[in-house]
Amino acid sequence: MNIPEVHSLIARCLAENGGSFQGTNQLCEIIPATPQGIRQSLRKVNKYGIIRCSKSGHCGRGHKSTWTLTRLGWKYVQS
Repeated sequence: MNIPEVHSLIARCLAENGGSFQGTNQLCEIIPATPQGIRQSLRKVNKYGIIRCSKSGHCGRGHKSTWTLTRLGWKYVQS
């Protein structure tokens, strides 16, 4: 699978943190790219099935997204 470098950075960051990462803004802070680019990449990587997102809490402010690597994501990171 050939995906852009930002997508690869996101997958590797999740793998380094045990397969999941909590908080989209925190993820934007540690990956060297623009926040808009990271958010767009998160949507694309989620669409590819490499990661998935779950939200804590209910709708509205105060929820945190948890980004988790899928089996396909682990295979990608290990290759």
